[in-house]
Parts: sequence; C-alpha cells; structure tokens
Amino acid sequence: FSFDITTGAATLGLYHGFTLDPVTGAIRIEPSVDMTSFFDKLTTTETLRQVTLDCAVIGHYVFNPREANPWVATALKIVLRDDSCWVNTTAWFRDIAGDIQIEATSEADCRSACRNVSNCTHFKWNSTVGECVFPRVRCDAGASSCEEVAAIEKVTDCGDRKTCFYLNYTDNWDYSGEYCPQVDSGFNGIAYRRVSVTPEDTLWLAPFDSHRDANCSAGQYLLRRTDAQKDFQEKFSAVAEFNGEVIACLDFGGDLSSLVLVRGSVDVSVVSGPSTSSVRATIGTASCPAPNITEVVAATLGEQGEVEGFVVDPLRLDDSSTVDADDFSLHPCSCFPVEWGLNPPVVDESFQDVPPESNNQFYPKAFQIVEGEYTCEADATNFITITFPQVEEESEVPALCDDSCLSFDNCTYFFAGKA
Repeated sequence: FSFDITTGAATLGLYHGFTLDPVTGAIRIEPSVDMTSFFDKLTTTETLRQVTLDCAVIGHYVFNPREANPWVATALKIVLRDDSCWVNTTAWFRDIAGDIQIEATSEADCRSACRNVSNCTHFKWNSTVGECVFPRVRCDAGASSCEEVAAIEKVTDCGDRKTCFYLNYTDNWDYSGEYCPQVDSGFNGIAYRRVSVTPEDTLWLAPFDSHRDANCSAGQYLLRRTDAQKDFQEKFSAVAEFNGEVIACLDFGGDLSSLVLVRGSVDVSVVSGPSTSSVRATIGTASCPAPNITEVVAATLGEQGEVEGFVVDPLRLDDSSTVDADDFSLHPCSCFPVEWGLNPPVVDESFQDVPPESNNQFYPKAFQIVEGEYTCEADATNFITITFPQVEEESEVPALCDDSCLSFDNCTYFFAGKA
C-alpha cells in the first residue's frame, strides 16, 4: 500500500484504490477495474475476496503557530471488494478431459482466465501437473460419460445488495429456499425475502429492531411471514416495517451478508422457533435453465454415428374444446421457450419482438389499448403526473411517458397527451 501526500492517490500493488483530496479531506472510493488481478493473487480461502484498510484521520487546529495546538483523530476502515465470488463446489460434468484447457502457471492465472471468459462458469486448477480446465457441460449425478468434479464456481456481480443465499432449514422444508436482498432497513441492515407462489408462503428474514421486535437480540434475524396489509417497504429512503407472524429468531454470528459472502456458507443457531437438527446458509449460485433440446439430440445422434441433418419438432398440445388441431396456446402473460422457434403457437410478430440472446426474458414494448377523448379522475394515490414542458412535438410525448413509466415498479399503464 502506498499513498501520495501530494496528489492524495492511494494504491495497492500499483492499482488505484481511492483518492483523498489534500485540501478538503473528501475521500472518493474508486478502485481501478484492473484491481481484479490483485484480488486473484491474494492467498485466501474467502469466497468474496477483499482488502481491509485500517486508516486514521487526524485533524489539526492551528490557533498559534508558535505553540503546540490541539488535534483530534478517529479511525476509518475502508473495505475494497472483488465484484465476483468464487465458491468451492462439487458438481457432475461430462468428461472434462475434452473441455477447454488454458495455459496457466498458477491458480491465480487460472482464476483470471476464467474471470475474463464470459461463458466460464467453473474452473479447476490441478497444482500437481499445472493444469487449468474450464468444465462446461453439467449433467445429472451418476450419468454415463460424466464424473464428479471438485471445482470453483464463478458468481458474477456478487455483492451484499445483489447476491441471494440459500437457507437450508432441516426438518422444516417450508422455511427453506432462496432469500434475496429486498430492502435496506436503515441502520439495522438488509432484509431478505423468499418469494413464493402465494403471499402466505412468502417469507422475510429481517434484522432485529429493538423498537419493534421481541424475543430476539441485536445482531440476530427474525424469520417472519408476510402481512400484506401492514408491511411497508420503501427502497429509496431505506425504511421498512414488518408486521407478519414471527416464526423463528436466527443467529448467524454477525452480519448475514458479509459472513455468507466471505465464507460461502454459515451454520446458523436457532434462538427461538421450530426445533431442527441444523440450519445452514450458503451463497446463492446461478441455476441451470432448461437444456437446449436440439443440442442434446444432436450430441446423442453424433455419439450413435447417425446421419447429420434432422429436425426436432417442438412439443405440441391440443385444446380438445376446439376443432383445430394442436391449437393449445400459452397464457397471455407467459413467455414461449425460444426453442419453439417459428412453429405454432408462436407467431412471426411475437418471435421478431424477442431481442437476440435474451432467452425471451425482456420488457416488452407498450401497446395502445384506447385512444380518444377519454378522461380518468387523477388522484395522488393512483396516478403519477409528469409534465414535459420543453417538448414541442406532441409525437415525442408517448415515448417519454413510456420511459418514465418503466422507472416505477407499480406503473403498468400510462396516458400520454397534450392538455
């Protein structure tokens, strides 16, 4: 670590970490994107690699330059974190002998290579022979031509306000599941939510609040149900109130997000609530989507030595209440799998609207449902009014209104016009 007292630039291993203004004392935490190389070389077993700087801030009061003057000091802790997590895992892969092998001389080089390849999800470093491999094709446990591999999984965009974790509540499966950061409840910390099919099964894991909660202590978390009528969350002002039934009080041994991200997994103590043999929290990783049926069939035919050139027909279902064949359609709010292609019930217009490489997961364009001199009683509860005084062309208003609507979570309709 080095600090330039003239420019106020602080560096770690030649990589820029932060800047301290020598005149005003303002600090800007702005680590260089190249610092990932520094993180890769750290000798640590932490899932989320980080560097902690314990600094001291000293202020001098110059009243009389000829005498000793008073001064004050306080501690300042700066934590610089990697933006990816690296989770030790064991998974089944198809024969990794034929997978991508990278030239590397150390685990740090292997990690850096995986970081810089967008489709690298795991890497395996064999220190005995100096081999770096990127396992690619996952398969079911025990499947033929597959083997169990101990590897390191890459979790991109990893952070305390972005990454979910999995809670395994043994003997009480209905409390287990994936909990994701939902709202920052002020000084208490981040509250996590497990989304379920019904509101009754949606659960919150919220930090203890001494002004509201009982049967728990500071630093612990309450597992509680959702109260749709009384719960309140406001992301922008970091205000959250939870009033649902308390199920259990859990002690993670510290700040939940920091512990899980750094260690990868944490054993949890049940202070109060349903008895269980164990509770464990592990960092959430990306799940495997539905397989590409075309590639699977192609690989199977290739292994059997059959002739190339084939067509995989999509699964077609029939609505028995109509005379047309194979006319079962999706619900209007459902998304068709991109593997269906331009085959019924997918129409050309819908297929063309899908952005490339989006897997049909995107925000669709707004479409007009009514036009003319229609009015609604606009009130502050149900309507948000936005004006564009500097827009001269009325034709530009709908597009601007559409963009504004996308910035609100609860905006599903908008009116655009000129008054």
